[in-house]
Amino acid sequence: MNGAVLRSDTISCKLDARCEDPESRPFGPGFLEKIEHDRVQLLSAGLTIGRCGRQNPQDLKRGRPLGSFETWCDWVRDPLLTLGCRDPVESVEMLKAHDPYRQNIAELFKT
Repeated sequence: MNGAVLRSDTISCKLDARCEDPESRPFGPGFLEKIEHDRVQLLSAGLTIGRCGRQNPQDLKRGRPLGSFETWCDWVRDPLLTLGCRDPVESVEMLKAHDPYRQNIAELFKT
């Protein structure tokens, strides 16, 4: 995985497809084989994080609300925040704030 860093019980991953339509980009040889090879480790890490959050809800660091994704926040995002990961809600807000297309639309409506 490009940019993946293994830290104790969590995987932090920053992906940059370097293209406008990442869902249509080609992958290099061996990409899926690498994921399949690491499948047990990846699933184990993900399930460990989720289990920790479900067993210790009172200890979770709570992030900002995210629309109708309360269950996802409880089961995925908040355990990752507790482990020190960045809040994806804040990342999305930062990206939106610096998106030139959004800024142009906002200026258009303001005018």
